[in-house]
Amino acid sequence: GILEGRKTFTNMLKYIKITASSNFGNILSIVCASAFLPFLPVTSVQILLLNLLYDILCIVLPWDNVDEEFIAKPRKWDASSVGSFMIWIGPTSSIFDFTTYIFMYFVFCPMFVSGGVLFNDLAAHYSGAELATMQAQYIGMFQAGWFVESMWSQTLVIHMIRTPKLPFIQSRASAPVTLLTMTGITVLTIIPFTAFGTMLGFVALPATYFAYLIPCILLYMVLATSLKKAYVRHYGELL
Repeated sequence: GILEGRKTFTNMLKYIKITASSNFGNILSIVCASAFLPFLPVTSVQILLLNLLYDILCIVLPWDNVDEEFIAKPRKWDASSVGSFMIWIGPTSSIFDFTTYIFMYFVFCPMFVSGGVLFNDLAAHYSGAELATMQAQYIGMFQAGWFVESMWSQTLVIHMIRTPKLPFIQSRASAPVTLLTMTGITVLTIIPFTAFGTMLGFVALPATYFAYLIPCILLYMVLATSLKKAYVRHYGELL
């Protein structure tokens, strides 16, 4: 009973800290982007769907594996550690969100939607219904690109910061956590290519988008792991 209680407490901390830092990073990214972009980087329905599906993935965390050092001795609840963790880790995802914003706005959307014309310049090249269609396509592809990148980073960071050890190598998540997170990434990646995604305002992404996404996420995982280790050195523990 004592050991199970310590496991439960640790997995509870995982959920609170991972979700707080992830949501903080998302809100920071959206607020900053909204101040500079000529359109919303994500709609209210899209962000609600993203958060809903992410929370569904986190439901399985109570069944996650727990490193032995977390259950070796009793631990106390420290609310202040949630704030420091959120501020330390949260903005990490924002760095790559901003990179995705820049890439989608200045490179990808002009390349595949408007023939090299930026959104602000569309009115100088198109008019009427054609302009409205072009703007909708531009915005839809931009939002789809950020939606997929955000879900990949939010989901994979669960594996990065659930343990102070190297994820997948020194410490592995339980089978239910691994299976559900990988399934979630797959489902969320498919959504922009479906009729449901079209209803949400998304535009299907060209396959070349993943040539950007995969290196971006790999760099994010490396940075998150590095900051995690720096956090442990500074505060003495991760969770």
